[in-house]
Amino acid sequence: KAIKDYSEAITLNPRIAFPYKNRGIAYKKSGNYQQAIEDFNMAIKLNPQDRVSYNNRGNIHLRLGNYQEALEDYVQAIKLNPYSAILYFNRAVAYEKINNFTQAIKDYDKAIELNHEYAYAYSNRGLAYEKSGNYQEAFNNYNAAIKLDPSDTITYYNRGMLHIKSGNNPEAVKDFRIAEIGRAHV
Repeated sequence: KAIKDYSEAITLNPRIAFPYKNRGIAYKKSGNYQQAIEDFNMAIKLNPQDRVSYNNRGNIHLRLGNYQEALEDYVQAIKLNPYSAILYFNRAVAYEKINNFTQAIKDYDKAIELNHEYAYAYSNRGLAYEKSGNYQEAFNNYNAAIKLDPSDTITYYNRGMLHIKSGNNPEAVKDFRIAEIGRAHV
């Protein structure tokens, strides 16, 4: 229904970016990524300041494994809105996908600077630290994430895996139990 309505709006006035962007979002939600990218391309062509379209197109590229294209879209979105924690978070995820943990950590730092209660940013930064071999910072970030969101079973699981790497199996078991109990309640 939404796709049909936005298509009708585009037919009535094909020079407005808004219906392309919204139809792109609807296509993205339905899994039609190629059509979504085409609509985001048109929305950006009509409104080069549309950071939402850059971000959404970046998210699709990330999902499809087109990491360089995702990074380019996130860079552009951040230029348009340098105060959005989610944009830095998304770009950090893309940097992680290409194993650039140093840059990923910098972007997670910025996301956390912009939103001190961004539990996922702490959790993901912990994972980036872990992958880069800095276990102490990984623990610090997992702990911060759990303090902000004690229901995040993934962070407990990741911290448990780090406990195993660190040779602390009893703590790992505790984290795995919490993660398993949390999953049972989801």
